[in-house]
Amino acid sequence: MTDEKKEVTEKLLNIRNRITGEPALSISRIPEKTRKDFINFAKNEFCSDRGMCLKFLLDNYQGLITTGVEHIELELSVQHERQNEFDERLSKLETKEEKPKKKRLG
Repeated sequence: MTDEKKEVTEKLLNIRNRITGEPALSISRIPEKTRKDFINFAKNEFCSDRGMCLKFLLDNYQGLITTGVEHIELELSVQHERQNEFDERLSKLETKEEKPKKKRLG
């Protein structure tokens, strides 16, 4: 199938989906190489399911872009680990003090 026939088929499918009420997305002004890469990626990784491909890309994009609080969450995590270490050390010291010392006779 030639590229022209594929584009016509895609357009017809889009029109049919609009008529049947299925959710559709139309994006214009996409660089040709990017469009081809996206279509190939969807075809190879998602059995041509472009919606799931788009969702995958967005999920990964959102995971890469920070929300601004990650450094605070990381610092809290480090402080929590330190607190746990101190609690363990203190607990060990307290149990050592609680053990009665054996007296030597003799």
